[in-house]
Amino acid sequence: MKKSYKVAIAAVAAVIGLASQGAYAQSAGDLLLGINNNDSGGTADLVVDLGTFANLNAHQNTAFSLGVNNTTLASDLGGTGGPASYNVGIVGAKSVPTGTSSLFVSVKDNGTGTASAQGSTTPPSLSQANYGSALGNVFPAVVTGNNTTFTVNIAKDPTTVGTGDSSFSANTGINPLANVGGNSVVLDLYREQSAGTPGSWSYLGDILVNFSTDTYTFDPVAAPVPEPATYGVIAGAGLLMLALRRQFVRKNA
Repeated sequence: MKKSYKVAIAAVAAVIGLASQGAYAQSAGDLLLGINNNDSGGTADLVVDLGTFANLNAHQNTAFSLGVNNTTLASDLGGTGGPASYNVGIVGAKSVPTGTSSLFVSVKDNGTGTASAQGSTTPPSLSQANYGSALGNVFPAVVTGNNTTFTVNIAKDPTTVGTGDSSFSANTGINPLANVGGNSVVLDLYREQSAGTPGSWSYLGDILVNFSTDTYTFDPVAAPVPEPATYGVIAGAGLLMLALRRQFVRKNA
């Protein structure tokens, strides 16, 4: 195989690879992972942007880096005890005034579930007023980075509502925080959508947060459907490969 052909194939692979990567700048609809150590003297949260659910769903069973190691995390959170004493939870929100809004929340998997069968109790449906308040509690109130916005606006620990005047857990009766209790924890992810009137929560799959490897991995309830942009990249790469192959065959005929 000629060198030029090998280079072309490598370029195509790079294009496909770039489509599956992402450094996430926070925006509406992103899933936000909150981590704190409030039960063991912690003084701050770390909020990690996991990107959109669509992107996470398109890359099932892929371990993504949390972007922080245990030494840095311990310093960011404060307190003692390490990962076993940490609390983690996921929220996400996108408000669409004239369309369908989405609200995401995690509930700790009790250990009996799998990706195809939830291991937690489905959260209670929300009233329209509480749904609207919850959207505002998440975005833009919760900010990525080392701060206290998760503790204030979402929840302080698994049994205590947020410290703000009107927090997500106080408004909804749903507390997304779960104690890790070891080096990893599995969270069931739910979504409730509303086009004026909130529907019921849908179970989407589970997310493993692993502090031994400093990663998170999503295992969906069903096989993911590629986003339109992904189809476009795959189709474009396929056409490029076909054209290169024809050119290579003509040159060697």
